[in-house]
Amino acid sequence: MAPFCQAQVDFVKATRGKIDANPKRFFGDNDWREIRPKGGRNTPVASNKTIDVNSFNIKPIAAFVPHLLLPNHVPSCPHCEKKEKVDTHGTNVRWINCPKILFGLKSHRCLDAKLHWCSSCRRRFSGYDKKSMQLDSKEWLGFFPFNLSERFAVDDELHSFTVNSANSTTTSIVNHLKRMCRDNYHNDHQHCLCLVRSNRVRPRTNVHSQKRIDSHFSRQKEKETANERKSNTVKMKLDHVARKLATAKSKLDSGLTLQSIVNQKHNRNQVAVSLWHLRIAKLSRLLELGISTGQELLDSEHPHVKSDWKLIVEDHFEQIRNNVEELEETVNDLTEEQLLQNITLSAEREQRNNQPAEATETDPDNGLPPVFSAIDDRMGCDAKNLSWSRVNSVLRTD
Repeated sequence: MAPFCQAQVDFVKATRGKIDANPKRFFGDNDWREIRPKGGRNTPVASNKTIDVNSFNIKPIAAFVPHLLLPNHVPSCPHCEKKEKVDTHGTNVRWINCPKILFGLKSHRCLDAKLHWCSSCRRRFSGYDKKSMQLDSKEWLGFFPFNLSERFAVDDELHSFTVNSANSTTTSIVNHLKRMCRDNYHNDHQHCLCLVRSNRVRPRTNVHSQKRIDSHFSRQKEKETANERKSNTVKMKLDHVARKLATAKSKLDSGLTLQSIVNQKHNRNQVAVSLWHLRIAKLSRLLELGISTGQELLDSEHPHVKSDWKLIVEDHFEQIRNNVEELEETVNDLTEEQLLQNITLSAEREQRNNQPAEATETDPDNGLPPVFSAIDDRMGCDAKNLSWSRVNSVLRTD
């Protein structure tokens, strides 16, 4: 179980042991689709029990063992497509080596199953083998709400969200999911801070092996002056415009490769793609005729090539040439501005070096920000996974 932390490994092993000991009682008290661990976000605030901070890192488990969940069910072997000699109990049946990641809307779970043994073909297969489940689809249809792939699985909520967001770009869908996960983890941290404030979290034994948040601020840069900030801004703008100019010139030098435009049109994130009126079918037809660039299209006398297509490509080339001229003027202006900023910055640094240094007392904590919160992380329960925006949010509200 290499991809998981030790707390997750212990929870998986404990859950497997309880299922093997008394499966009827265990699945009578727990939903197999989401077996939640004790502690973490599942800890009631009014309870007096103390928890381990690592319990916030434990994800729920979906234990799919159909021969224990469905009465008299025996999975079919995906190799010989028979179930008469498939073992569901005994020494030949064991749990899989590593649970599969089951992704959801806000977080993920661990999809666990057992490896079954077929005496007919003498091969093993997992309980969620796709072909085996296809053979037994009439038995578990409506019972298994997840969508499987070779390396991971997706639950019904995430699948529904993705399918019903077909009109959105892929980047937009991914950003929505990232924000939802970030909010979920932020709520976990808020709940953890509440429990720490109530002395409900047990200290860890390896506190000294983990760095504190303040250690990341021990070496801060000197505060930038206005001229330095302006110089850095001009340099960033110049680099950005120079990259755009190089891209535009490469299009002219290559003669506008049609295959790259076809690849862009296949990408749903490319909204303002080049040659809007020439669709994929037309461009593919031109590639089949041996016309691979826009320049070859202008020079071609093939009867299949229409005059309107040449006008579209010629207008596009003209737009690129105008864009190159504008970008070259912008690069020249920014280069002159950067030169002036460098002269001003050099004079400012020389003046600063000539000034006598002020005598100040050495303070080991000088430059360090205030502590993360009033808790002061005495029990090793820091928030090292929070982003800067979330840290600032907690500082404002804690």
